[in-house]
This record gives sequence, structure tokens and C-alpha cells, in this order.
Amino acid sequence: MSAPTIDAAAVWPSGRVQLGRAKAAKVQGAADAIASLRAGAVCVYVAREDVEQVRAVVRKEDAERVRNGAVD
Repeated sequence: MSAPTIDAAAVWPSGRVQLGRAKAAKVQGAADAIASLRAGAVCVYVAREDVEQVRAVVRKEDAERVRNGAVD
């Protein structure tokens, strides 16, 4: 029996988003997803209603990182 999936979105540290479905247990709230990305997560899954909140934070932080010359 497979785990139930829900509508969700994958969000990367760059702010890239891909809508799709994810296992419900993998979907994080906005605050947890932001914390995970700050801690180095490659990608997080969030509910679709949280996408813009997470995306706004990571895009702002990515722009600040680039502006400060911390490009990898």
C-alpha cells in the first residue's frame, strides 16, 4: 500500500517552484520549510498555499547572498 499524496509544491533555495504531488508526511509548513532551506536542504515540499511565502523569503535571501558576493 503506498503512502497518501497531496497537492504540493517543491521549492528550491533559488526560489524555483514545481507544482505536483508529494507524500503528505514530506510536506512542511512555511516556517519549517524556510528553516530547512536555510539549513541547506536541496528542496522542500510545501502546501500550495504556502508557496509564495516560502518563495519570497528564499528569493530575497538568494538576492542578498549574490549582492554580497557569496556566490558559490
